[in-house]
Amino acid sequence: MKKILISIAMVVMAAASIMAQSLMTDTLAGINISYGVPWYVQEKGGSKLTESQSMVSAGVFFDATIIRLSADYSRSFGDYKISGESTVFGQNKITTDEYLKSSLDLTGIIKLPIDLGPVKLWGGGGVMYSLNLTEEYKGDDISDDSSLNDFFLVAAAGVDLTLNEAVYLCPAFTFGYNLTPNPWDNKASDVGYSGYMWKLSAGVAMKI
Repeated sequence: MKKILISIAMVVMAAASIMAQSLMTDTLAGINISYGVPWYVQEKGGSKLTESQSMVSAGVFFDATIIRLSADYSRSFGDYKISGESTVFGQNKITTDEYLKSSLDLTGIIKLPIDLGPVKLWGGGGVMYSLNLTEEYKGDDISDDSSLNDFFLVAAAGVDLTLNEAVYLCPAFTFGYNLTPNPWDNKASDVGYSGYMWKLSAGVAMKI
């Protein structure tokens, strides 16, 4: 299933790249930093368990008016939190600062820009593939399972603010729905999984 989703994402990005070549008016390349929170929900028998942890990211992006492609290295930051409404899952609440995770996040977004002169507003949607790199607890590697990779549908909005003829400030907000939230190879039939993420980013780009 994940291979199919990855193939679809590659086709979408390739098609968007072809469209951009004919429609783009400005091309930008830049760097950005981000802060966000992915969270996962397990539901069983009317009970719910939620897991979340903040992530900080740094990366690069390419923008061609109607398409934005980015690659970010993300690492967990702060406490890893698990909370539940009952003891069905065997644990009510856990908070630890000894769980660390890192990933490579690849994102492609189709943009609908609104040109207001020195300010360009945009909204859009696309896909993000989060490739799990490490997962550690108390300094020990606890998993290299590719099932920890996540594939998201994302919606985004941002502003490209002209600082001068060649430099832009590019803040953005992204929300994602996880299509592959199950962290296990075999999904229990009586457990429902869902996952989401949000991210705030700030970037600086130059016209190329």
